[in-house]
Amino acid sequence: MNSIKIRRATGWQDKLRAYKVLLDGVVVAEITQGCHADIPATAGAHTVQLKIDWCSSPLLHVEVGSEEDLTLECGPNAKPLLSLLYVTFLCRRYIWLRQA
Repeated sequence: MNSIKIRRATGWQDKLRAYKVLLDGVVVAEITQGCHADIPATAGAHTVQLKIDWCSSPLLHVEVGSEEDLTLECGPNAKPLLSLLYVTFLCRRYIWLRQA
């Protein structure tokens, strides 16, 4: 079976907290800072999203090949001076998520 590997960057934001990993709208794992999660996935189209409290990443649409694993990277967008903005108005962009 194929998998989606998600690596989380390090930084001061959310240092002691885990992000919930949603695959096709279902929580399948949690990922802490500096770690990674390997999520089994069937070949085909999927959506991936990360959440923490009321904040999240945008939905990422990915395509998993029949004989390949997919690697994604994530981390917090909020910088010290912009944290309040990200937890209020930009809460759906609090976490960045991209294909590696």
